[in-house]
Amino acid sequence: MWMLKAMKTIAFISNKGGTGKTTLSVNMAATAHNLEYKVMIGDLDAQRSSVDWARGRSADGLTVSPFKRGSLFPAQFAAERAGLDLLILDTPSASPEISLQAAKAADLSVLVSRPTVMDLRTMTDMVTTLKSLKLKSVILLNQAPSQRNGREPTLVKEAIDILVGFGLPVAPCCFRSRMAFQASISCGLSAAEQFPDSAAAKEIEGVWSYLAQQLAIESPRVSHSATVATSERSQSVWYRSRMQADPQALAG
Repeated sequence: MWMLKAMKTIAFISNKGGTGKTTLSVNMAATAHNLEYKVMIGDLDAQRSSVDWARGRSADGLTVSPFKRGSLFPAQFAAERAGLDLLILDTPSASPEISLQAAKAADLSVLVSRPTVMDLRTMTDMVTTLKSLKLKSVILLNQAPSQRNGREPTLVKEAIDILVGFGLPVAPCCFRSRMAFQASISCGLSAAEQFPDSAAAKEIEGVWSYLAQQLAIESPRVSHSATVATSERSQSVWYRSRMQADPQALAG
C-alpha cells in the first residue's frame, strides 16, 4: 500500500451552482482510490450529493462522509489521524463562508467554472480573497464544449482568456460536457471506472495528473492512460498556443 508522509487536502469550490464540483470530487476520489491511496470525500454540501453517489458503490474502501457546518477542522484532524492519504472537500454553492473555510483547510483549492458569462462573473470575489490570503489555488474549467476538427470553440477560448486574467494558474486540462460523467455518477462509479476507454476517462487522468503535480504527490503506479497528461486530448489548442506565447500566464 502506497502511503503519503502526510495527508493532503483538496477543496473544490465555486460560488455558482451547477459548476460540477461533485462530479470532480467523486471522479478524483475514485481515481486516487484506484491508485491505492486511502481517500475520503468530506461532503460539506447540505444536499449530500457525494454521499448519495457513494450509496451506489460496493464496499471498497473509498469513504464518503458528511461533514457538518463548523466541524471541518476536527473532521480533517480525525481523517489524518486515521491514516488517510487524501481528503477531498466537496463544498456547497453560494456559501462563501464554507468555501473559504475549506480553502483555508486545503493544501490546494480548485475553483471550478463553466465557460459561461454568469459563472465567470461570480468568480471575482473568491479569486480576490484567495489571492489576498495567499492560499494555493488553481482554476479548472468544467463542462466545456468539445473541440470540433481540432478547434477549440470560441466560447471556451474567450472563457480561458478571462480566467487567465484573474492571475491564478489555470489547469491545462478540463472536463468536457460528456454524458459519461452523468451516467457513471448515477451508478456510484467514476467515468473511468464505467467507461475505461472513453474520452472522459482520459480527461480524468489528465486532471488527476495536474492536481497531483500541484500537490507534489508522486503516483504509486502508472495507470493504463497515464500518457493523457501530454496527449492531444488533454492539452487543448488554447492552452498550447498560450503557453508558447506566455509560459508563465498559465503555469503560475
